[in-house]
Amino acid sequence: MDQDRLKKLIQSALDTSYDESLLITEFRALPTHSYDNEKGEWVPDSHSLFLVVKKTKDCENCKNVSRLIESVFGFECVVDFS
Repeated sequence: MDQDRLKKLIQSALDTSYDESLLITEFRALPTHSYDNEKGEWVPDSHSLFLVVKKTKDCENCKNVSRLIESVFGFECVVDFS
């Protein structure tokens, strides 16, 4: 997964949804795995996103950031504000 490209896409979605009031300061996409009972091993499943976001302006509804990212991109997301 191209983390830089995904970070830019997510930043663009945040800019559009929150009027450029949030800036991603740290970003990490880690692969997730699920257990395949037929194969008897762990197989790649998806990715989880971890973000640290800084408020650059007042943001009225910034609490829904992880929900926005999860619904638009389909990845589990954890957001921390600095």
